[in-house]
Amino acid sequence: KDAALRQAGLAPVTGGGISVVVTPSEDAPITANMLIQFVNEIKAADALAISINDQRVVPMTEIRDTVSGYSVNGKAFSYEDPITILALGKGVDMYGALQMVGGILDKWEQSRIDVHVDIVENLTIPAISEEQRAGMDLSAYSAR
Repeated sequence: KDAALRQAGLAPVTGGGISVVVTPSEDAPITANMLIQFVNEIKAADALAISINDQRVVPMTEIRDTVSGYSVNGKAFSYEDPITILALGKGVDMYGALQMVGGILDKWEQSRIDVHVDIVENLTIPAISEEQRAGMDLSAYSAR
């Protein structure tokens, strides 16, 4: 049951993975679509859990453009806000997937987006927020 709760994003998770810090600029804003592509890339490299600016990313997570930036799970961020993406899993594999020629980091670097990726041994990805949990149908995870 604990594993199901962690997978559903209802419990925080700790372990090794990658930490990605993006420092956007006016010349190179980060859009929702760019974040979705990034998340898909690390999911394909078997990320076990992901957060964007402390917002847990689960299958029902919405990443959307707003007038002044983007939102994750309904929480708004401006184009100027630094972005921290944490991903739990095999750091070397995720790092390799991101570094592929023609991959997401290649494209971002061509757009002069400042991205710093570290493989880390110990990170914590938070559970989903209470507001996000309130909007979810959790019946599939309840004890029968």
